[in-house]
Amino acid sequence: MQKFRIPSLSGLKLGLFGIFLLSLVPLTAQEQLGRPLITNYKYQEYDAAPINWWALEDDNGIMYFANQAGPLQFDGVNWRFIDINGSSRSMAKDDMGTIYIGGGGDFGYLTPSETGEMEYVSLMDKIPEEHRVFADVWEIDNYKGRVIFRTEFKLYAWDGENMKVIESEQGYHVGAIVNDVYFLRIWDRGLCYLTEEDTFELVPGGDQFASERIYSMLPYDDKVLIGTRTQGFFLYDGKTFTPFKTEIDEEIQGLLYLPGIALDDGRYVFNTFGDGAYLMGHNGEFIQKYTSENGLQDGSATYTYLDSRGVL
Repeated sequence: MQKFRIPSLSGLKLGLFGIFLLSLVPLTAQEQLGRPLITNYKYQEYDAAPINWWALEDDNGIMYFANQAGPLQFDGVNWRFIDINGSSRSMAKDDMGTIYIGGGGDFGYLTPSETGEMEYVSLMDKIPEEHRVFADVWEIDNYKGRVIFRTEFKLYAWDGENMKVIESEQGYHVGAIVNDVYFLRIWDRGLCYLTEEDTFELVPGGDQFASERIYSMLPYDDKVLIGTRTQGFFLYDGKTFTPFKTEIDEEIQGLLYLPGIALDDGRYVFNTFGDGAYLMGHNGEFIQKYTSENGLQDGSATYTYLDSRGVL
């Protein structure tokens, strides 16, 4: 894991093959960017698998990581492995601060034990029996009073008492909540949104992404910034997708990976498979790149997360 400070208003956390943390500091136009302050954590230090797919901070400032071997807890000094009898892939936190974890063929939540340590409780018994077989839980979202677990062909929506299953013949790809809308790209359909009736409808013009992968959906003023695998960025205003040219288009083509981060000061961080992470200005200008050449363990940044202390 790697820890670093970026020039910004707040900080971020990037989950990689290993973990790194970086701190962001605001810069004026006259200031020069130097070598970022990065702290790396190797998998031998936290005694788990090399790959971390997700990162999340709880209400007490404790960090959690969805490690390939299972969830990790980190208080800034000590690492603790939480046994869930399998791998972990995704995480989310609900409005009450409860942390939910998805893995391979299972999902559930963390709760304090009698000794105060967090332990895992599976929700498998809450799922209708005919829907209990699935593979990875790729993503978890807290949306309008429900926690939604996304697998390849089914969404599992948990309201704390009941589990509703929303199925699709076409595979679910990548989702995100932006401006209080739950967007989801569906293979062979395109970019859709979740309706009040728990159906998915295409957004206007969304069919252009039927075959093109979307990996980033982030707020951009009153619009949505869409980052694709091969076609660059678009700005979506609710009616039209307008190409948004940036100075990192060529560098990230074919490499962009979810989710990216929208910083409070209008800048963005985009992570990639194989080419580190990029800090981009609000108008698409290149600011800085984070790779093995300036502090990362390697170039595969599988996740980005901004914690409450301004660490990436």
